[in-house]
Amino acid sequence: MSTSVGKKLYCFAIWFVLLAGPTAICQEPQTANSQQVSRPLHMLVLGDSILWGQGLKAQNKPVYHVKLWLEKNTGRQVVERIEAHSGAVIERASITDTHTSSNPEVNLGLPTIKDELDSAIRFYADTSQVDLVFISGCGNDVGVQKLLNA
Repeated sequence: MSTSVGKKLYCFAIWFVLLAGPTAICQEPQTANSQQVSRPLHMLVLGDSILWGQGLKAQNKPVYHVKLWLEKNTGRQVVERIEAHSGAVIERASITDTHTSSNPEVNLGLPTIKDELDSAIRFYADTSQVDLVFISGCGNDVGVQKLLNA
């Protein structure tokens, strides 16, 4: 599969999740047995500055508000794993700079969103324990120049 086609598929998948997400939120809550209710919800956050909350204080970041909403509405603790960072791109083919930073505020393409996912898979001993995955991407792959010069 060519890189261009791969990027288009990833972008389509992300837009689909963004469009389908509100429908899933509006579903009626399902009853769960007491064992599931007592277990915390595990939330994985992948992507770029949108979900990282570039420049925002922790209490103003989107992930924090989602966490509070979930805890209030489910009565369960939410444990988040945030891999998202500013500047993340989908795959390495779209960048030439190989610099990385341990500070997610620094706008760098690496680690890529694919790298973030690989890191999360290594982190979780049992990936079936992840209840929610939030992902955003493509903006850094497309860029303003390509967007304005369709």
